[in-house]
Amino acid sequence: MKAFIQPNTYIAYCILLLGFLLSCSDDSGENDIPQVSLRAAFEFDEAPALFSGDEIQFTDKSTGSPTSWNWTFEGGTPATSTEQNPKVIFNQGGNLSVSLRISNGESEKSQRQVLEIINISVPPYDGTIWPEPGIIIDSDPSTFSAISYKGQEERIMYDRRIANWERFNAHVYEATYENGQKVDIQVNPEFSESQAKAYAEEYAEYVGVIPAFLMIDVKTVSIHDGNEPFGGGSNDILVHVQQGEEYLRVGNMIETLIHEAAHVSLDQYIYQDPAWTAAVEADPTFISTYARDNPRREDGAESILLYLAVKCKSDRITEKMKAIIEKAIPNRIKYFDAQNYDLSPLD
Repeated sequence: MKAFIQPNTYIAYCILLLGFLLSCSDDSGENDIPQVSLRAAFEFDEAPALFSGDEIQFTDKSTGSPTSWNWTFEGGTPATSTEQNPKVIFNQGGNLSVSLRISNGESEKSQRQVLEIINISVPPYDGTIWPEPGIIIDSDPSTFSAISYKGQEERIMYDRRIANWERFNAHVYEATYENGQKVDIQVNPEFSESQAKAYAEEYAEYVGVIPAFLMIDVKTVSIHDGNEPFGGGSNDILVHVQQGEEYLRVGNMIETLIHEAAHVSLDQYIYQDPAWTAAVEADPTFISTYARDNPRREDGAESILLYLAVKCKSDRITEKMKAIIEKAIPNRIKYFDAQNYDLSPLD
């Protein structure tokens, strides 16, 4: 006997089967697309440093399909903007706030960032042997090749402890360098002969790291005890060994010697050169407040050190520091480039 499905039961089965098939179907309707939430975000010009007076591009990176943008720029021109991707110039330096508020017609979101804007009309450093110790170091290659003792001789040497020139029966050593240059290392007789020899050899080695163009007029190095600052002038580099120990500890011994060698071999030439004067006038600022306050005595020595940092040791400074130097004294840098200096052994 055959079994028959009752019509009502059959219809019920069909309805169940249709429901099952519909539940397994791929519904690609819009209702299943995830909605991106509204979020405010922005970027600005990638650069090692941001400077006052430079135009900076801001780019909206918000999500959630915003339809309006409201920017606020502290210290900026313009101070506000409703553009999606505005350009702004900051007229002052400091840590300045940038805010973006967006809306999609239903809700609002905002983001705020603080930008470091460098006022390039102001010297960026107090003094240039201090901002980044270790740019040129005492273990860098030296051109020092030999030293010999000449005995004790009467020498007139400047001593900062008495702030005067004085006659000393100094221990004198002749240091020879690879280019054939000879420099007398004259050591205060307050040191024994063995101590004098050790200091003479030590500083003869350090002096050999100074680039050749700054050694041209160096004839003597005078060494005293004490913690007075180093000095340079009258064909001499002045050293006080206790202060030298501090320079070694901090890491700016060679930077200091280069600074003093610049007083010996650079000052007398550049301050008489109209091209240098023109470069100074064209630059937006001095490299340091020390240079600004002593423009006819310290500007050259302060500038040449960071010029050498950019030219010879850029791998030892940050990209930000390099950008600051090049922005502050671009025409002084061009002036130094034009002299074709012998930078060995730094190059």
